[in-house]
Amino acid sequence: MEQPWETALHEVASVGDPTHARRLIDLGADPNIRDACFGSMPLGWAEHFHQDAMADCLRPLTTR
Repeated sequence: MEQPWETALHEVASVGDPTHARRLIDLGADPNIRDACFGSMPLGWAEHFHQDAMADCLRPLTTR
C-alpha cells in the first residue's frame, strides 16, 4: 500500500487483480469499506483506474 489511508483491497482494485481481490475478500476484507481520504470503495478505485475486470468482480459484492 502506498498511503496509510488505503486498504489492501483498494490497492489491489487499483491495479486490477481480481484473483488477489477474491482472496482478500475470502479472508475477510470488506468490499464496501471506504478509504479514509476520498471516501471511495474499492469498486470506485477500480472504475477510476479503468480496471474493468476488477470492477466486474467487485460490483456484485458492493452495496452502493
